[in-house]
Amino acid sequence: MHTNRTTTLFHLLMFGLFIGLAGGILCWMQEFRIIDWILFGVVGWLGGGLAYGLSLTAWGQWVTLSRIWLPLTGRLPWAVSAFLRDAHRRGVLRQAGAVYQFRHARLQEHLARGSRTAG
Repeated sequence: MHTNRTTTLFHLLMFGLFIGLAGGILCWMQEFRIIDWILFGVVGWLGGGLAYGLSLTAWGQWVTLSRIWLPLTGRLPWAVSAFLRDAHRRGVLRQAGAVYQFRHARLQEHLARGSRTAG
């Protein structure tokens, strides 16, 4: 995921440079004023870059799903790490390295059964 994020950010930087260069050429050809060039660059980079980054990359799809969509629909808390730390402190989860596990197998089975019937 880290490599994909780095690649995505590099692509966004290159996309922004391309948009800026294209706007600069149009400005040099006197098709654009300076303010038009700036607006073209900002809107083009934000719109195109976000569309590419959030929809066509693994990192963007992870961000869209797990950090935006699931919290908006109430399926995941906004502060996931704080939620997991609190569940660990209360004894519902145990931590094995970087992984959280359910301490009680019956609770895990109950929650898994409930998510299958809710869909």
